[in-house]
Amino acid sequence: MTFEIPIRSGATRLLLGLVALSAFAVLASRAEAAFFADRLAKIPLFGTELAAKAEPEDPEYEYELGNYWIIAAQQAKTALPHLQRATQLDAFNGHYWGQLALAYQQIGDASHADDALNRSLAADPTTPDLLWQAANVYSFLGERERATDSIHRFVISTPEQSPIAAQLGWRATRDADLLLNQVLPKGPHSDLSLLIALVRAEDPSASARIQPLDVDPNDVFVHNLVRLAVPEPSTEQQTQGPLIDLAAEKEKARANMLRLIDLKTGHDWSKTEEELAAEHLQRTQAEYRAKQSAKQQAVEDDADVFAAASLVWKRLMSEPDSFDVRLALPYIQMLIDSDLDAPSRDAWAILAAREKRLNNWSVPNNLIKNGSFEYELLNGALDWQYTVSDVNTLAIDHRTSREGDSSLLLRFEDKPVADAGIVQYVPVKPDTQYEFTGFLKGDSLDGATGLRFQVQDTDSDAPYFMSPDAKGTFGWTKLSGRFVTSSSAHFVAVRIVRDPANTLIKGNAWADSVSLTEVGAK
Repeated sequence: MTFEIPIRSGATRLLLGLVALSAFAVLASRAEAAFFADRLAKIPLFGTELAAKAEPEDPEYEYELGNYWIIAAQQAKTALPHLQRATQLDAFNGHYWGQLALAYQQIGDASHADDALNRSLAADPTTPDLLWQAANVYSFLGERERATDSIHRFVISTPEQSPIAAQLGWRATRDADLLLNQVLPKGPHSDLSLLIALVRAEDPSASARIQPLDVDPNDVFVHNLVRLAVPEPSTEQQTQGPLIDLAAEKEKARANMLRLIDLKTGHDWSKTEEELAAEHLQRTQAEYRAKQSAKQQAVEDDADVFAAASLVWKRLMSEPDSFDVRLALPYIQMLIDSDLDAPSRDAWAILAAREKRLNNWSVPNNLIKNGSFEYELLNGALDWQYTVSDVNTLAIDHRTSREGDSSLLLRFEDKPVADAGIVQYVPVKPDTQYEFTGFLKGDSLDGATGLRFQVQDTDSDAPYFMSPDAKGTFGWTKLSGRFVTSSSAHFVAVRIVRDPANTLIKGNAWADSVSLTEVGAK
């Protein structure tokens, strides 16, 4: 059915036409304004400001301006009025209130930040982004209960984010028991997340690598400088003026050059080799003691971190669900880096008791784990650790072995190499004699120097044992020797190195049957 309104008057028709035209013009104007505002908003800052003026009732442009000033420009005070305007235009958008809380927090207005956070979570209590933002702000404000509640709700909704939740939870509470029992979900994933957060809290780099000792005095270069600095006698000096003691002048010039070299290199060439060796030993021992003292002080300063990590480790080891054992190794590495030899042995023993296959890594009367390379390299803790490099290749070779079914293959590509890129850290006792044994095999191993086994103190970097150089083509060769650890030794590093280092080498080598045995007290 169609209804028609009869319009007889021409004036009435004209008036209605004008009204319709005006309404269309208004709608078109608004649509055009919205279109251009949207286009302008794509231009950073300036365009967004114009868009906000073109569409003053659209809260999104004010929100974007606030975001720019608080995030990109780091100017919370400038962001504040834009975010306030956004919440006025739309009081039910949790993101607007969340960013407003962040702005208040950055200018130090805790009361308004707290109120804005409450409004944010009231508007949207389940969105992970808002929960995470609230957790961070509450943590900054020292609101422990609210922070942990937000972290808990965040990680329950996004369990894959357990690593960052554990990290923030530790910063907010420093209470591992609370985090394990009330904040994080139950299970090994949460335990591992908190364990790694604690390792990073102790050492942000979590580096277990030892840089090789670099000693290169450049003797030839220095002695050439000394010789060239001695003035030659001249005819003019001999025939004019007073006589000059050439020997005294040479000695004076030599002394001046030695002082200059000493200043530039830190090496006093006026002293005998014995004097320099004694000074070096004294300096090395002082550095050794200082390094160990610094580690002990770090353990004392971070006692709560180590206690929390021990608690989490015990929880992880008691979990019924399985996990990748390699993810737990950074904790043992933290103990190694801190010279905690007994705790590292205990942690490995607990891990091996849980993961029965790790018992195969150990052989009676041999402190080396996986010494015949029969099992996978875990690349952490007390097993072999390797570094991926473009100058040589490491691999397990199942075709060549001295004993068992495999050996470690080292392939060199005619490039400078300092060491083979593989190391194992072994807990040792102080003032104790040990015997090292390892076997090498070579195939066309060509270079100025070959390969050596090295046993090195992890704190002083001083080598306890260095095997003879092995190069060329040769069958399985036994390389062994005895050494005594220092009075404050905790760990040694077993490596395959070159000495002198960083010269070209090419060819293949294999290592197998590596062992370290305690002989007894010295």
